[in-house]
Amino acid sequence: AKHFAQVIAFEPVWDHCECWYRNMIGIDNVILREIALGAEMGMAPMELPVENSGNARFMVGDVPGTAVEVWRLDAMELPQVDFIKIDVEGQEINVIRGAEKTIRRDKPVMVVEQKPGNAERYGYDQFAAIGLLQDWGARVKAVMSGDYILAW
Repeated sequence: AKHFAQVIAFEPVWDHCECWYRNMIGIDNVILREIALGAEMGMAPMELPVENSGNARFMVGDVPGTAVEVWRLDAMELPQVDFIKIDVEGQEINVIRGAEKTIRRDKPVMVVEQKPGNAERYGYDQFAAIGLLQDWGARVKAVMSGDYILAW
């Protein structure tokens, strides 16, 4: 947050939100939206693994789960976006699809997680999100521990 005028974070898991609020005490340029991002507006069931809540993810199929609100980033009509980090356990391509207008308009530096097995769980190629961004003109600048750093 020290490096940006404003930071807007998105987190649908309440325990993570609670931790975020505690860590952001005294930092004035941050906003947390307690929602998930995706390609379509609506609700989606999430699986919250007890052993590691950091692996919270949308559930596959028509099974019960903790319902979370999902928004398209483009629906927020944000002003200039300079940086986007996406770590959504396999749904990266859908976050990107829901942010197409914003990404194409602002060409932000992006960090996109692409760990093996995550995207494939939903029927996507592991690197589908990176491929889509490259189709739009982004270039991979570095890869660190499965996180792809892209710029225009």
